[in-house]
Amino acid sequence: MDGDLDGFVSRICSELSNSRNPSIKVIVSPLALLLRTEKSRLVFGAHGGVGFLTKLLKLQVPSLPPSLPLSLPTSCS
Repeated sequence: MDGDLDGFVSRICSELSNSRNPSIKVIVSPLALLLRTEKSRLVFGAHGGVGFLTKLLKLQVPSLPPSLPLSLPTSCS
């Protein structure tokens, strides 16, 4: 079973490593389910998945203009 998990996570990380990959949208749902278990999160991290996911998220969020604050106020007065 561990070999199956390792192979599956390896494949997901391989797909995530190419940010221009059109199948990334298909990978998101299985990845969300996979990351619900601690063991899967550890395997995902061991394969460098966090770095791939971080890079992908940075590409999806447009940069803020310099005049905008990096954080929002915590209270709504």
